Amino acid sequence: MKIYVPMDSAAKALGAEEVVAAIRAAAPAAEIIRTGTRGMIWLEPLVEVEIDGVRHAVSATTPCSHAGKGMLSAAMMPLK
Repeated sequence: MKIYVPMDSAAKALGAEEVVAAIRAAAPAAEIIRTGTRGMIWLEPLVEVEIDGVRHAVSATTPCSHAGKGMLSAAMMPLK
């Protein structure tokens, strides 16, 4: 599974590093790919999960925003 997490300064200021740590703890086999911003700062950190070749986005993610919900199965929207 590929998970894309931004590493620009805005995303970091909004908790991207804590999100990466939580993902690594919850899904150690996942491949985490660090990206740049999409320019939508109000959505950061915008985490994308690739499922069957399609990226699904989870916006304004926090380390506990999906706790108990399988973190990667919460309300995701495909990016097209």
